[in-house]
Amino acid sequence: MINELDLVVLKRDVPSERLTAGDVGTVVLVHQEGEAFEVEFMTLSGDRLPL
Repeated sequence: MINELDLVVLKRDVPSERLTAGDVGTVVLVHQEGEAFEVEFMTLSGDRLPL
């Protein structure tokens, strides 16, 4: 089960969001008992990438 504040790793690129496979994000919100998730990704310099 994935919970809020868990770290997740992308399995594939999302070029429209400037994300690549292997990028790490933090789950900030779990919707409907795991039906969907909001994940926040950050750059190595600490800048947040909007999704």
